[in-house]
Amino acid sequence: MAGLPTELDPEGEEAKRFDLLVLNLQLAMLRLEPGFARLRDQVKELAGLLEEKSAIPMVREQMVLIQDVQTDAWWQDVTVPMLEGMRRRLRDLIKLIEKQKRKPIYTDFEDEMGGEMPVALPGFGQGTDYTKFRAKAQAFLRAHQDHVAIRKLRMNKPLTAADLAELQRMLADNGVGAADDIRRAAEESHGLGLFVRS
Repeated sequence: MAGLPTELDPEGEEAKRFDLLVLNLQLAMLRLEPGFARLRDQVKELAGLLEEKSAIPMVREQMVLIQDVQTDAWWQDVTVPMLEGMRRRLRDLIKLIEKQKRKPIYTDFEDEMGGEMPVALPGFGQGTDYTKFRAKAQAFLRAHQDHVAIRKLRMNKPLTAADLAELQRMLADNGVGAADDIRRAAEESHGLGLFVRS
């Protein structure tokens, strides 16, 4: 039998794929499957791509949820109704992600599990984590411009070793980033002072 004719616009493939992703996420959570973390990371990545579209009013309306979904705190005690609410609020926004930025993350095949063995993936996943750290650090530093060391930087005055240590402590103590992120920022910018100035 054929489907009934309707005047409603057909739903986009992107929305249906997002529905499938969240449904698989809900099932993985209920069944306590190890694939939950992979599916969660896919949703977080899609939310990160949506966050870049904050100039679009539809996206801006859901920005609090989009930012929350990217945090580990939101996923700490997540429930099926929370996932369903997130799915309903974000499904129509997924089509706004540019196709060249969208990575093929949806799969539907059976895989055979082999024995455990550690695999080193150098550089994998660090790009988005480091990008998030950089944005978080810049927002934190803008919010604390009245601090002595940051004021020195804004006035283009030289920093002492104590000032640099204080900046590093502030970033670490306030949860802006891990020691590895701070060290990487200092190395890539040829010093923490130059990173903060950038």
